[in-house]
Amino acid sequence: MQTAKNIHADFEPVRVSDKYPFSARVFVPGMAQIHKGNKGKGIGFMVGESLFIGGIVASECLRASYTSQMNATYNTALRNHHSQNARICATARNIAIGGAAALYVWNIIDGIVAKGKTQVFIGDTRLGIAPFATGQTGGLALNLKF
Repeated sequence: MQTAKNIHADFEPVRVSDKYPFSARVFVPGMAQIHKGNKGKGIGFMVGESLFIGGIVASECLRASYTSQMNATYNTALRNHHSQNARICATARNIAIGGAAALYVWNIIDGIVAKGKTQVFIGDTRLGIAPFATGQTGGLALNLKF
């Protein structure tokens, strides 16, 4: 075990690790990667997930618009044209849903198994946040153990 000298001239135990404890951060795209020190990958996950979600919304809005236009006309050629465009938008939406799901699963797996930058733990200080509820109120409790 390593030790570190503090300002009071006594020694505290030091632990060096590249392992991170499991955290709920893995369920928010990119947060686990940012927490582990890989900001580029974390931002990439956030941007990718945002683009896929934007693609889902945009293609579904266009599909609904083409379906509405198709139902508003009696011209067979226009109905076929709007129907084809609606099918293309539905396919684009489904691809974006699949991409978002795949990226989300990759984010979770990467957040759990990827190593982070080396951390140095000095002493036995811990910070914890826990929810609490009483008959009159509720909230978050912040606990600092030192």
